[in-house]
Amino acid sequence: MPKKKESLWDRVGKVQKIIAVAAAAIPVIFGLIKGYPELIKGYQELKLAKDDPKKCANFEIRTFAQIPYYLVNTIKKQQSERIYWAFLEGENRCRNPVNIKVRFEVINREIASTSDKEHVFTVKRGEAKSESIDPDFKFYRDDVDTRIMMRWEILNWDTNKPLKGDTPTIELVSKKYVYWNLKDPSEKFLPLDFLLASLSAWALTPDEATRERSKEFLKEIDPAIDSCESYRRWLKRCYTDLFFSGPRLYVRPYLEPWPPTGEGQEGKQIIRSPMEILDTRDPNSLEALLLISALRKVSCRIADSRLALFALPTRDEGKAGVKRFLLSWSIDGKDWFAIDMTNPHTVSFEVNETRTTSELKDLLTSSEGILLALNKNGVFIDKERKILALEFDKAARSYQIAGLP
Repeated sequence: MPKKKESLWDRVGKVQKIIAVAAAAIPVIFGLIKGYPELIKGYQELKLAKDDPKKCANFEIRTFAQIPYYLVNTIKKQQSERIYWAFLEGENRCRNPVNIKVRFEVINREIASTSDKEHVFTVKRGEAKSESIDPDFKFYRDDVDTRIMMRWEILNWDTNKPLKGDTPTIELVSKKYVYWNLKDPSEKFLPLDFLLASLSAWALTPDEATRERSKEFLKEIDPAIDSCESYRRWLKRCYTDLFFSGPRLYVRPYLEPWPPTGEGQEGKQIIRSPMEILDTRDPNSLEALLLISALRKVSCRIADSRLALFALPTRDEGKAGVKRFLLSWSIDGKDWFAIDMTNPHTVSFEVNETRTTSELKDLLTSSEGILLALNKNGVFIDKERKILALEFDKAARSYQIAGLP
């Protein structure tokens, strides 16, 4: 059959289709041309990351600039992201495993030392690492104020040559200092609840002077009488012995805003050890309270006994931020009794207890959240009302606080 001759209109239709297809393809073509450099750049970066361990071994070791010495046992106990000597974190995106070595050095070896061994971590391809590093320091004094140098480096798997490293220095501050403005490696302040809980360290490890002073209190624990009354008798004997018998303690009211805030020295507070307090016999009200908490640990052997600190705004409206410290106790966690530690050497235990317990009961009745918080984790903070509370044993367990070194 003879082939049908194309008409003029058929030819026009074909041309129109070709033009339409070409018009649709133009943006795609231009898009590919425009995006080509980005595609090439992405490929080059990916290849570089695979070939250059300095880029694909994405690891850092974080350290604190300052660590108060009173926290060294807590650091060893916690091994967490809250506070640490060094924390390794990162991911290996290289084709091969990478080695990470960490070594610690103490500048003043008469004060402390650590083993010369290196902490070595081998991180496989595609593996992430996140853990704290314990240098296992040995300290030779009750108190330490020195600097610790740390060296860390990332090594090439094939050549064992360093690829990345640093030598940060950690300032270890005397244990009598509490830094309420302590910052982590990212320059963020540590949470106030943790710092408040850390005061439990004073209640956990009584020194020899405290043990000697507490021997006389043991006979006040009578298993034949009600545990609540036995606990009260122990506290009364402790109170009378410390503040009314020789050698007695003269307590100074704590007249500064508490807890102290601000940068640098303004956020630092001195809290002396129980031994130093018993030696100088001039504690402030907070130190006297912490001394009794340490005495309780060694000589008050009453099951389920609880002891707490309450920091309440002073009655003097002209002293913004200044607190009164109440020492409070309970057996069942429901009925709480208290004494005011502002001037204990000027008022008898009975008068102090009656007056302060009444005030505390009113506070707990109007603020149910206080006991709920203390029962949960041992810490209560109301920044608006400027009220803080700490139950020593519960907070120590919840925040993994260890005793003073």
